[in-house]
Amino acid sequence: MSFLSRKYCLVTDNVLDALLINASGKVIDKNTMGNDIFLALRSGDDSSWGVVYAWKLQLVRLPSILIAWTMLRTSIDNVTKVVHRWQYVVPQMEEDIFMQV
Repeated sequence: MSFLSRKYCLVTDNVLDALLINASGKVIDKNTMGNDIFLALRSGDDSSWGVVYAWKLQLVRLPSILIAWTMLRTSIDNVTKVVHRWQYVVPQMEEDIFMQV
């Protein structure tokens, strides 16, 4: 699952390379598989390109202190109002504050 983050982009944006075993049993990387297949792997394309057995990821430095909280909603009552409000509030927040719905 890819989580959207204003500060670090999508998780898939931080994939630098992948090692894939294709249907012929050949191990290929980003350079040998071609850009189209690499982008399809990163985007979660549901086609069968092979088996990915390694990812090379761009790591990001996190602050030394993180605070997290979760608000669970078990009802769909007013869910469109909650999402609408979230879309209004998040762009106005500081970049270091991460919120997701």
